[in-house]
Amino acid sequence: MKNIEHISDYRNKLINKDLDKQMMKHLELLCINAELVQITGSTSQKMQLIESLRKINNFYLVEDY
Repeated sequence: MKNIEHISDYRNKLINKDLDKQMMKHLELLCINAELVQITGSTSQKMQLIESLRKINNFYLVEDY
């Protein structure tokens, strides 16, 4: 039974590690795409990206009570 618990713990660590790796890849792509939009994008593309980033940031805002 201990072996099964060990395997389960290992899988959870592997899943979390993979999520961190995926987040880093998406973050790197976001930075690259933001730079490209800044350099070559139209005004509407820039505004659309800014609005999307605001929505993401607002999603994680925590109100102080």
